[in-house]
Amino acid sequence: MPHSENNPDINRSRRVVPREILQEACDRNTPICVVRPEQAGRVPMARGRLLKLSDDGLDIDKVQIPGREIRFHRGDKLEAFFSIGRTLYHFKTELLAASEPKRLNRRMVIMGMSITVPPRIEQGDRRTLFRVPLGGREERVLVEVWKPVVEHDDDPAAWNEEEHDGEDSQQAMPSYAFNILNLHLDQLLGEMDRLPDYTGWVVDASEHGFGLRLEYVPPDRFRVFEPLVIRVTVPGEVGEIVHLCEIRARRAVGEDGTRLGVVVIKEADQSASREKTARIRGFLNEVQREQLRRMRNRAG
Repeated sequence: MPHSENNPDINRSRRVVPREILQEACDRNTPICVVRPEQAGRVPMARGRLLKLSDDGLDIDKVQIPGREIRFHRGDKLEAFFSIGRTLYHFKTELLAASEPKRLNRRMVIMGMSITVPPRIEQGDRRTLFRVPLGGREERVLVEVWKPVVEHDDDPAAWNEEEHDGEDSQQAMPSYAFNILNLHLDQLLGEMDRLPDYTGWVVDASEHGFGLRLEYVPPDRFRVFEPLVIRVTVPGEVGEIVHLCEIRARRAVGEDGTRLGVVVIKEADQSASREKTARIRGFLNEVQREQLRRMRNRAG
């Protein structure tokens, strides 16, 4: 999610009343993801649920990263993300208590945490969080996919896919990759010397991720948080764009296809990353203008 701390006009338009939106989130027991700022984008976020808003702080249940041991300490600075409906919210907070009893309901007490109530909450940028549909175009945006062979200790399969896979799980997460494997695109470009493992087309896209439709492959070939190298071929001047991505969602489509939701892992080469982002942003802006013109013509 792009930072906007230096642009007060953008900040004012995205800020919301903290206690009002937090109370609604607690009433819904909304999922919340937290991470230390210095670890954002390098380790998976810890996930829990919002429980109670009070004058003393914000109660959440004890956050977890499936398959990993995590330790937070009183005084830790944290970044937190949660969503209500299709709106993502972000705020900075501090840990008041790392482990203490919290009342879940009249009968049940669980171990939880307390964090400070933030002085402000900001909304995410909808254009970067939600993808532009591309399925109605005459020329498909084609994609080739490589599954890199990676040796690592942190198994992405440890994430409970039955509980967290799907569109709802994505809405509680930020629009950048967790990148738990600390991979970089330049390390994996050699994968593209062979034929792609899978081919298909892009169903929808944003600056930070893609919805992919792959043919003749079942969804159980993929795991949430698994890395992929993808090459997107956009008709016209945009041409080819290569990204290292991370799977966020998977499901079967049709009789023999798979729908993947992936987010882009940031490159070490920031200049190359900005250039790719600008190219895809320009293409998507033009697609949105085309869609708007068609809507106006039908209305007229």
